[in-house]
Amino acid sequence: MSNFTQAQIEAIAALERLVSGGSEPEYAVRGLMDLCPQHKAEIRILKDALDYVPRLRADRQTTPTTIASLTTLMGKDTGRSLDQCRWAIESWAVALGRMRADSMAAANEDPLASPTPTATTPAAPTSPPDDDPRTQYTMGYKYAHGLEVPQNDAEAVRWFRLAADRGYAPAQTSLGLMYQKGRGVTKDEGEAARWYRLAADQGNAAAQYNMGLVCLNRQGAPHNDIEAARWFNKAAHQADKEAQFSMGWMHMQGRGIAQDDKLAVEWYRKAAGAGHVDAEWYLGWMYEAGRGVPQDDAQAVAWYRKAADQGSAPAQCNLGMMYANGRGVPRDDREAVIWLRKAADQGNAPAQCNLGIMFANGRGVVRDISIARAYYEKSAAGGYARAAELLQKLR
Repeated sequence: MSNFTQAQIEAIAALERLVSGGSEPEYAVRGLMDLCPQHKAEIRILKDALDYVPRLRADRQTTPTTIASLTTLMGKDTGRSLDQCRWAIESWAVALGRMRADSMAAANEDPLASPTPTATTPAAPTSPPDDDPRTQYTMGYKYAHGLEVPQNDAEAVRWFRLAADRGYAPAQTSLGLMYQKGRGVTKDEGEAARWYRLAADQGNAAAQYNMGLVCLNRQGAPHNDIEAARWFNKAAHQADKEAQFSMGWMHMQGRGIAQDDKLAVEWYRKAAGAGHVDAEWYLGWMYEAGRGVPQDDAQAVAWYRKAADQGSAPAQCNLGMMYANGRGVPRDDREAVIWLRKAADQGNAPAQCNLGIMFANGRGVVRDISIARAYYEKSAAGGYARAAELLQKLR
């Protein structure tokens, strides 16, 4: 494979900043789509990379050396060829370049003659374009994520508000998020819900999903499961995978909508197809339990593995137990311990309890009651009743 260009290296660096800066991946990608609508297809493809960048960063690999690894991981886990993954990375570079060119054109600058942005690049002019809420939103997005300008939540809020006051739905959604999280403003869930509603009424999928959460979790509005389901449904039909997962959960629980396991599976499958990790492990559980689908341990293992490979602790725990019980795979206690330990290390209480059982019985590990007790104690502290019972038996 030929070497990556500097532009592609900078593209991955920008991707890493979005993730490491505390930005929710979905929020970051939606913002980029708003900034570069002509590159939505490419950005959707590169969204897969967001699942891998944290894993590479956890291995302490620096940006220039992560690119080949990122490409290989994407190819391995998504089934795409390395050339396709490389194309996705190149498309990200194109999208970022277009975003920068658009912003400079708005400022009557020549993007080709402009220096590469650095941490010391001067902040943008403080006089907002009175007739362009999209440009105002762009500036808010840049300040929120520290792109081309120093990260500054207060400035992000100021720019978002300028665009939001002009009725620009993406800015209204972003301003709502700033209020919800208390970034650049005093935390105010009621004000967050107000801005989400304004954007949701304009058909913004992210705001519709957020309104569903507002109604479901009493975040700035009275609890109302029916309203929550209605908003989730609107966003889900716009292919918002978070909303699709939520529709699956609402149907599974019968919250605000008819209890229907088959419909729950349909929505989980849609979200899982878009790479939603929780939807993958929930779908695995539906196959294991035979809810909404014929019971199928092999399918359960396949979906658990998809989620477990992306770091889902519940999926890792369930996959470990499938190995421990020989369901969908040949029984393998050592493999069971590997997956249970991964989940236990993330604080998953059921995994900690099950790992304690493996140590107590010498399955896949050397029998060690003291280690078993330690895992039972961690699990019990996490509220897992079964661990508390086992702990009492050891005393």
